[in-house]
Amino acid sequence: MINPERVTPSATTLSASSLTPIGQDYTIHQRLGQIYLKRRAWGDAKLVLTRCCDECPNAPAFAWLGLGIACLKLNEFPEAEDAFTQANLLDEKNADVYGYLALLCLMQSAEGPGRFRQAVICIKQAVELEISLVQLIFEVADEFMRKFYTSGGLDHAS
Repeated sequence: MINPERVTPSATTLSASSLTPIGQDYTIHQRLGQIYLKRRAWGDAKLVLTRCCDECPNAPAFAWLGLGIACLKLNEFPEAEDAFTQANLLDEKNADVYGYLALLCLMQSAEGPGRFRQAVICIKQAVELEISLVQLIFEVADEFMRKFYTSGGLDHAS
C-alpha cells in the first residue's frame, strides 16, 4: 500500500498516457484521487478523478466532490461548480458539498454582492446538515472575512 506521507511531489506527476483504463478498478482510482487531494497534488487529483468520473457511470458523490475540490484549488471555477453540482445531485444531504459550493460562491464574489446570496444559502444548508470539516469551515470563514468584512463589502452584499 502506498504511504501518502512518503510520496514526494516529483513522484506524483502523472500523464494521461500513464494511467491504465479504469474498467472494474475505479475504486482504486478514487482512492488514488483522495490520496492526491490529501497531498495537495491538485493537478494529479483532477486527472485521476476526472477519468474516474468520466469512465464510471456509477461514480459516487465523493468522487465528484474530490474532482470539484481539485478544480477549485486550481481556480477552475466552472469545472468545480459542475463537479459540485453533480455531487449534490448524487447526495443532496452531503454538508461538505454545500460547504464547498459556499466557498466557490464567495471566491467568485467580486467587490459587492457577486454570488453572496447563493453563498449564504449554501452556508445555511451546510450548517443544517451539520458540516464537520473544520478546515473547510475555516476556509469559508476566511474567504467571507476577506471579501466582506475587511473590505467593507458587507454593506453592499445584502
